[in-house]
Amino acid sequence: MKALRYNEDKINWSILDNDFYEVQEIEYQARMYGIKKYTTAATDGRTNWKESIGTEHHEEFMLGCLESANRHLRAMRRGETVDPESGVEHVGFVRMNMGMYYYYFKRLDMVPSDVSCSKTRSKL
Repeated sequence: MKALRYNEDKINWSILDNDFYEVQEIEYQARMYGIKKYTTAATDGRTNWKESIGTEHHEEFMLGCLESANRHLRAMRRGETVDPESGVEHVGFVRMNMGMYYYYFKRLDMVPSDVSCSKTRSKL
């Protein structure tokens, strides 16, 4: 007898775990660095990056993610592997910033139209 499993057409997460484990670990290190960097007495570093969602700063945060990812990509193109400030490989920050950008991008509809900044949106 065999237990039934209906996993067809479902995401097989093991392909990411097996093929991209190393870079996921580096992204984790970048995230841990960010949590420590942005944790203060008044701010939880784990959720700080979500504070601008749906506010007048929503699009500004998105642009900041793109700028940060680009700085890390440029460093990689120059042959620099490790970010000197954090000691973490640049690729981790590229992935993390693009993940945050995507999270905000999917929530652009939460920005009230009266606070939306068209100058920023044109750069996104």
